[in-house]
Amino acid sequence: MLNIKMYIRRAIAIACVGAWVIVSDSAIAVPDGISGFSGASGATCTACHGPGSITPMVTLSADSGSVTVSPGSVTSYTFTMTGGPAVDAGLDVAVSSGTLIATNALTNVLNGEVVQTQPNPVSGGTISWSFDWQAPMASGTYTLYAAALSANGDDGLGGDGVSTTTLDVTVTGISNQLPVAVISAPTTGIEGAAITFDGSGSLDPDGTIVSYDWNFGDGGNAIGDITTHTFVAGTYDVTLTVTDEAGDTDIASITIQISASNVPPTAAISGPTNGSEGVAVTFDGAGSSDPDGNVVDYVWDFGDSTAGSGVSVSHTFAAGIYTVTLLVTDDFGATDSAALVIDIAAATEPQPPIADAGGPYSGTVGAVIQYDGSGSTDQDGSIQSYQWDFGDNSSGTGVGPVHVYTAPGTYNVVLTVTDNDGLSGQSQTTADINAVLPPPDPTPIPGETLYNTYCASCHGAGGLEEDVIGESADDIIEAIEEEPTMVFLANVLSEMDINAIAEFLNQESDLAGETLYNTYCASCHGVGGVGGLEENVRGESVEDIIEAIEEAPTMVFLANVLSEMDIKAIAEFLNQESDLAGETLYNTYCASCHGAGGAGGLEEDVIGESADDIIEAIEEEPTMVSLANVLSEMDIKAIAEFLNEESNRHRTRDRDRDSDEREHDDD
Repeated sequence: MLNIKMYIRRAIAIACVGAWVIVSDSAIAVPDGISGFSGASGATCTACHGPGSITPMVTLSADSGSVTVSPGSVTSYTFTMTGGPAVDAGLDVAVSSGTLIATNALTNVLNGEVVQTQPNPVSGGTISWSFDWQAPMASGTYTLYAAALSANGDDGLGGDGVSTTTLDVTVTGISNQLPVAVISAPTTGIEGAAITFDGSGSLDPDGTIVSYDWNFGDGGNAIGDITTHTFVAGTYDVTLTVTDEAGDTDIASITIQISASNVPPTAAISGPTNGSEGVAVTFDGAGSSDPDGNVVDYVWDFGDSTAGSGVSVSHTFAAGIYTVTLLVTDDFGATDSAALVIDIAAATEPQPPIADAGGPYSGTVGAVIQYDGSGSTDQDGSIQSYQWDFGDNSSGTGVGPVHVYTAPGTYNVVLTVTDNDGLSGQSQTTADINAVLPPPDPTPIPGETLYNTYCASCHGAGGLEEDVIGESADDIIEAIEEEPTMVFLANVLSEMDINAIAEFLNQESDLAGETLYNTYCASCHGVGGVGGLEENVRGESVEDIIEAIEEAPTMVFLANVLSEMDIKAIAEFLNQESDLAGETLYNTYCASCHGAGGAGGLEEDVIGESADDIIEAIEEEPTMVSLANVLSEMDIKAIAEFLNEESNRHRTRDRDRDSDEREHDDD
């Protein structure tokens, strides 16, 4: 019986000995004034253990030496007891918030507090325990509470010592950032049809969203990031409330209109009713509509066992008559269709272009020869490239290239043009290059003649290659003395000749704008500026030309070639009242579709069309819209004048034919 009592007393001692951490100041000083902690039993240490004659000393400190920590961080602490009966010892540590973690072998966490698992033997009158604490996420000051029991080891409850202490720790850091609620859902629906609401796009910048709460505005609720709901007809405000791990929330809302029944969409097709074999035709369904929602799908049946999708489509047909059908679907699954019949004409055999090399040409060795292939035509398309063979193992490209021969002779020049169908045509002409200078004139030789004879082969017409426009007589003499290729001129040119050349280079207008344009611009922009490999430049100003030289990589070199006077001359040439005849403009931009003289080809007869008719066609016909940036108002007037001259010729021809027929009948 005695042994049983002894066991019970020891068990009680074990239960009470320890260090406890508790959650409020009221646990430190209970109403009866007894000091001590007992988080496990709810009573103080002295509730069981009688006070001894010696009270132990206790300390509680952070291992890092700092009592300021970051939110959510884990830090280590040491609790030390010295003195008292000091045979056996125990502890209880608690905290006002956060999480305690046991790190000693003879301690564990019980009811959120660090306590001993059995009486800990004391050596030398001192014992220490260590433990960790994970701080809460919220900033603030939190208190660690610790109690130590120093027992005398007699297995009794009397004669033991109890002592307590606290430690305040400050948690500082960035405040919790609020979550952001995001709803993804349609804004319309049909009564009785399930609507899906998706809140998975919601986010928490510094943590995790832990709950999603939906209110559908009709008394219905749901939880989860994605949910569905059905409504009766009406308008509803649906809200989503998201909560993060710190308890902060955010709310998003969306208004949804629920219809009693869906009104189907209306399909509409815009497109031509005729076309040509092998030529793409565009159909547009943008005119389709849905009165109570949106058209979400466009499906095309081209009537030739092929299909397409999208608002606008293009398709190429073989010759024949086809019914093109558009099926549209709205956002509730209702459909409608529209149809269009298109007649595709058989393609004609493409015809090769007709090359015209111009000429014959003539000149002298070292002089610039200007070639002109603008007379080349293509009756059923357009010429895409001009390739020149100058007959001296050199070549060029463009409508009007220039070339300089280095030896006298008669050269066979060949122009090859290629059209948009890949077909080619050739034209041959000659260039007769003479090395004999004209007999000397007893009068002084003009500076221009001297320049073209001795200088133009290197410096170009009018001094444009390594620009020498404006050079003085002294500049020319210095160049003759210093340049190896020019030294021979010291024995050829007199002082009077050099002065004449300098006067020529300093004339107010050294070269006509047309010559400058043909020398440096026509190979890309076409004769007269109507366009070739590059765009139409008719009507360009001085500022336009300077800007192009500065910005276009292929033109930068001209900054060191053309003077301001040269550029003004080119601009004046491009802005002349009548740069090109209307017939040339028509053949360049219109004849491939409307036929020679406007008599009709792939498209209708346009003889007699006015300038207003042409402007209206450019604005309305998709295949002609590009001409708005190519033809000036002056160009359009010229084309109209040409078409009306053709109209007069047709009327005259008809009258002559009628007169001939009447005379034949009279005979």
